[in-house]
Amino acid sequence: MAKIIVKKSDNKVILCIENTETITIDSTSCVVTSPDGNIDLTGVNSTTHDVYEDVTEPTKFWGQCFTYIDGNWAIDTDYVNYLNSIRTRNNQETLEVEL
Repeated sequence: MAKIIVKKSDNKVILCIENTETITIDSTSCVVTSPDGNIDLTGVNSTTHDVYEDVTEPTKFWGQCFTYIDGNWAIDTDYVNYLNSIRTRNNQETLEVEL
């Protein structure tokens, strides 16, 4: 199971982490605490984003490539194709996303 952070304006999942890690979010900030230390997520707060816990994570997750609405995951195919077109032009491996 996982915790996710979802942008309210477009339901894009920006982060998917293990349930054992901690997300502290309020009206001005968001901090993720993991065994590797704290990460301050710039521009993320409780006004702009929601946190969901105990969700089943996708098989292959990449930030911004999924939406999460009413407990349902969906792949944002247009965004994945956009990223992969850039990665191809830069001779980088393409992203694989999977529910």
